[in-house]
This record gives sequence, C-alpha cells and structure tokens, in this order.
Amino acid sequence: MGDAKRWDRPLDKRIVNSAPDGFTNANPCFQIDYYLRRTGRVWGMVSNGQRWRLYHRDISFRLDVFCEVGLAQLIEQGDLTAFGYFYLFFSAPPPFNALR
Repeated sequence: MGDAKRWDRPLDKRIVNSAPDGFTNANPCFQIDYYLRRTGRVWGMVSNGQRWRLYHRDISFRLDVFCEVGLAQLIEQGDLTAFGYFYLFFSAPPPFNALR
C-alpha cells in the first residue's frame, strides 16, 4: 500500500491550508500509520517524489522509525547499482505469468 504526495511536501509535519490533498491538514506519517491499521496491511509506503519511506505496521505509530531513500540524492550520486536496488524495492511485482 502506498501514498504519493506532491513534490517535496514535508512528510513529517502537518500543513495547514495546504493544496487539496485528500487529508488537507494531515501529517503524512500519521496518515500512513492510520492506513496500515485500518487495512491490516503489514507494509506501507509514502513518498513526496524526493523521499521514499517504507513503514511497518508494528512500529508505524512511532512515526520516526522507517526506511528512507532520497531519490534525488541517489540519482545525483550516479550509482546505478543503488538505483537498481531502489527500483526493484519500490516497483510493483511482475505479473504472475512473467515469472515462468
């Protein structure tokens, strides 16, 4: 499960009077924790395009425990291997019949 925010939107704080966001005054960290608890999913992802965060339901309530990748920084470094790991980790799994 994932949630995408506008480019460079802060992921750690609530924004009052922000652009239409679904949850206008929501903190994305609270939002992904809420989604994980309501859906029963184990993993959740939130991104603002620059930062990609992965949360686990058992500790998402702590809000400061997550795996984060800075995509812009990763691209600037030019490390294709690191980018490949990012791509594989955050991309959708291949269709079942593609695994044959």
